Amino acid sequence: AKAADANARLQAVASESVANFAAIFLEYNALCERSILKPIETASARAPSTELSRDFALLKNTYGVERAFLCGALALPTEALSAVPPHASSALVVNLQRQRALIERIQTFSPPRALELIGAAFELTPPELRDVHNELQRSLDVAALKSGGLRAARWFELMTAHIDKLEALQELLHNFEVAKWSPPRSP
Repeated sequence: AKAADANARLQAVASESVANFAAIFLEYNALCERSILKPIETASARAPSTELSRDFALLKNTYGVERAFLCGALALPTEALSAVPPHASSALVVNLQRQRALIERIQTFSPPRALELIGAAFELTPPELRDVHNELQRSLDVAALKSGGLRAARWFELMTAHIDKLEALQELLHNFEVAKWSPPRSP
């Protein structure tokens, strides 16, 4: 009876942890998106070209969402993964689809010079990052990734390095756009 009570308490804590993770994950993502779009909406009245900057910022954020979801899911006990609410998993699926759509949009509509500057954004390196990312897109099987040895700290390290790279490329893109729309300097 004691073991059954302890197991029931453990299940209740795991379910509460999963529900808390899902709620925080969804709210935080909504907050991040609003914080990205608000300054861009304000700036668009002043700058002729902000679509590429907006899309690139949103793309960078999709990697942050992916990092947050997988870190949170990897931190849960394996038994609790099946309790992740469908709306949280659906949010990840939508995020991954949006990521692919933003990459396609950026690659299709960006000026060639801008693509030269930010081309590294589309390369997932090292191979471990690419492999986990591709597996997540293919199967969404966090339990398999976890049983394969992936830990939250390692995923955070891998994806943070990629996001840091995107941050540096975003700065290059910003400088490119500022230079593109700045009046020529007089001699």
